[in-house]
Amino acid sequence: KGGSLMNKSELDKMLAENPFLVLSDVIYQSLYNDIIQLRMPPDSRLNESKIAEELGISRSPVKSALSRLEKDGLVYKRSGKMLAVSWMTKEDGYNLYEARSALEGFAASLAVIRITSKQMEELELLTKQYVAVCNGSNSDLNPNDYAEIDHKFHSLIVTASCNPYILRMYKSLEGYLLHYRYCLFYSLGPEKLQRILFHAGKRHQAIFNAFKMGFTDIVRHEVEEDVHSMLNAFNQWD
Repeated sequence: KGGSLMNKSELDKMLAENPFLVLSDVIYQSLYNDIIQLRMPPDSRLNESKIAEELGISRSPVKSALSRLEKDGLVYKRSGKMLAVSWMTKEDGYNLYEARSALEGFAASLAVIRITSKQMEELELLTKQYVAVCNGSNSDLNPNDYAEIDHKFHSLIVTASCNPYILRMYKSLEGYLLHYRYCLFYSLGPEKLQRILFHAGKRHQAIFNAFKMGFTDIVRHEVEEDVHSMLNAFNQWD
């Protein structure tokens, strides 16, 4: 594939609704989302000229967007100047695991004290949704459900810590964490992943129960165990 999944009419509508949008930012965000959620498969070619032509714009904002994606590590130079979509490697996953280990457990312990009643309601809903996904059959497993609900669950807990510096650090990881979740689905396949998710659903329920009881140490422990489960997934990653 040589172009983006956004089409000209979608771009025109977006710009008409908000004429102050920076074009390069719009192109970047569209391609970023497509890559993170694997709507553009790994090694897909990204042809600057073709993307610009399909969207009816100059090459300059496309070039700027692709340059940012390359700095993010989401695209790479395949041959010469040709760019292609990157794939998350095991090494990338291990680095993410280490970053999460340093951050999420402590953030969760703060969140127990600072979480609002509205956030607790949202956490309960996300817990129920995730448990339902984890207890379903692998034939029904949808990567969007699994990845997005898990992502929102952990993001909510970090947000509830109410620490802007922790949140800023976590935000810098968020896209990569979502990318990891999608890559995990496609690397392991639904059958292997469903076995892992069965235990993950129980951990999410335990985390919510500990939040409800206000048990700070248990919340931190369960969140750290949930993060640690990434290692189990890596052992089965081809």
